[in-house]
Amino acid sequence: RYFRKGGRRIMNYDNEVRELWKREGKDLLHQREGLHLSRTRLAKMMRISYSVIKRLEEGLHIKRRNVVVKSYKNALSLYYALIILVLKKTKFEHKELLI
Repeated sequence: RYFRKGGRRIMNYDNEVRELWKREGKDLLHQREGLHLSRTRLAKMMRISYSVIKRLEEGLHIKRRNVVVKSYKNALSLYYALIILVLKKTKFEHKELLI
């Protein structure tokens, strides 16, 4: 299940797992884009690198994938909740703008 590349030991994943990663990555990408959230901002929220987000969304191998996916989904949920709070606050404070 492992092979060597440049002195590093790399796990060899089958095509079924890679296809699952690609589908999951596309789903996450669409969710993020639906919130108009950039990779850069999400990476800052999660305190991980931009390249980890990019690799996750492209369906490539990343270390601690399950942890990163959970953090990604939590960050999107938090961002969505913040948007709702801002919209509610704006709605209640500026009712004249809604007319």
